[in-house]
Amino acid sequence: MALQWLYSGSTVALQRIKDEGMMNNEQRKDEQMMNKRRRKSEGKLKLR
Repeated sequence: MALQWLYSGSTVALQRIKDEGMMNNEQRKDEQMMNKRRRKSEGKLKLR
């Protein structure tokens, strides 16, 4: 019984870690997109 509880707890923890990793990847992608846009707008301002 205790072993089953431990097992289910660890799988939930692993899933949570996986989910957090996915979230971090998404956030990084968003940040990269924002940075690219920012650079583009800065480049336009410098050209003027």
